Amino acid sequence: MCSSDLVGGVGIGGLNSSKELTTSAFVEGFSERNYARLSGYSFQDINQGAVSGKTPLVLPLGQYNWLGAADRWGGRTSVDTSILGLTRDIGTDSHRLSVRPAWQRPATSAGGSITTVTAALQADAYDVNNVTQPGGRNFDGQTGRLMPQTMVDWRFPLAKQHEHFTEVLEPIGAVVAAPIGGNSPKIPNEDSQVVDFDDLNIMSMSRYPGFDRVEGGERVVYGVRWTGYGESGASTGAFLGQSYNFQKHPDFGSGSGLENNTSDVVGRLRITPGDYFDFLYRFRADADDGMFRRNEVGFSVGPPRLRLTNEYSFLRSVPSTASQTLTAGNREQMATSASAVLSDHWNIAGTTINDLTTATGGPLYNALSLTYHDECLTLVTTFFRRYTSQTDLPASSGVFFNFIFKYLGDFETGQKP
Repeated sequence: MCSSDLVGGVGIGGLNSSKELTTSAFVEGFSERNYARLSGYSFQDINQGAVSGKTPLVLPLGQYNWLGAADRWGGRTSVDTSILGLTRDIGTDSHRLSVRPAWQRPATSAGGSITTVTAALQADAYDVNNVTQPGGRNFDGQTGRLMPQTMVDWRFPLAKQHEHFTEVLEPIGAVVAAPIGGNSPKIPNEDSQVVDFDDLNIMSMSRYPGFDRVEGGERVVYGVRWTGYGESGASTGAFLGQSYNFQKHPDFGSGSGLENNTSDVVGRLRITPGDYFDFLYRFRADADDGMFRRNEVGFSVGPPRLRLTNEYSFLRSVPSTASQTLTAGNREQMATSASAVLSDHWNIAGTTINDLTTATGGPLYNALSLTYHDECLTLVTTFFRRYTSQTDLPASSGVFFNFIFKYLGDFETGQKP
C-alpha cells in the first residue's frame, strides 16, 4: 500500500519538432487543510540561431495555502502565499513574494438567508529589472502593493417540495469593495494577462487569474440560481448573473465583458438525468445588444467503463486586457473524446479536436492514449498529432510517456503533446 503526505518528482521533457527541451522539478506536501508546493522550470531552445535569452528560467515557483479551524465567532482565517522567481537574459526579470491573509464568516438568519463576510489583504513585494514604462523607459528596482479587499455575499435559498422532485430557487447578490488602482506600471504582468470572465469567477473578489494584477473599485454582483432535484439522483440547474462596476477598470480591454460599468451577462444550464448522461451549456452575452461572445455546449454519455464526451465552443475575438495585444480571430471548434476501461489496470482513450471556422477549418489535434495504473504507479503512453503551428511551436507528431509514481512524484519523457 502506498501512502505519504509528501510528494516529489522530476520531469524531463524530450525534444519535439520545435527543438525545445523542458526540465522541471517539484516537491509538494499535504497536511490536514494545508497544502504546499515548490517547483522550478527551465526551457532550452536548441534551434540553430535561436535567441534563447528571451526564454525565462522559473525558479522558484511556490505556494502555501493554510486554512484555520473555525474561531469563536464562527469564522475561519486563511493565508495564501506565493513566491515567484522569473529570470531572463534578455527582457524582464521578476521576483515576487505575495501573501494574502483573509477572514471569512458565514451567518444564517432566522428567515433562512445566508450572508458571508470576507475581508482580505493582498500584500506583494517585487524586485524587478527591465520593466518597460509608459514612454519607453525601463524600471529597475523594488516596488510593492497593499490591496485590502472586502466582500459581502448574500443568498436566499427557497425550497419547494413536489411529488417527484424538489426545486430550490436562490437569489444571490454581493458587494465588493477595494481601493481604486493598485496595478502600477512598475509591476510586470506575467500571470494575469488572460482575463476569462464567466459564470465561475463572477463572484470572485478579483477576476484576474493570478497575482500580478488586482481588481480594485466597488461593484455589485447579482443573479439567480435554480436547481431541481429529482428521484434517483437526477438534477437540473441553471444560473444567470451580471455585475455592475461603479468605476470603469482601465486594464479590462474592449470585448472582455468587463470594460463597461455594466458587465456582460453570464449563465449556464446543466442537466443530469442520471449517472450515464450529463449536459452542460455555458454562455456570455453582451449586455447592450445581446450578442453572444461565448458559447459552450457539451455532453457526456455512457457508463464509466465506456464514456463518450463531445464539446462545442465558440469564442468571439477579444483582447484579454487593455495593455496587452493578445487578440485572435473568432474561435469555433468541436472536441470529441472517448474512453474505455479494458481491465482493472488498463484504460484507453482517444481525442480529436476540429476547427469549425470557415477560413481555417480542419483538424487541430488528434491523440490516442493507453494507461496502466495500480496502487503505486500510473503509466500513460500518448500518441499525438498536432496540426496547428505557431512561431515557436510548429505542427508535429510524436509519442509522450508520463510516469506517475503515486505519493512519490512523476517523470515525463518524449514529445509533449
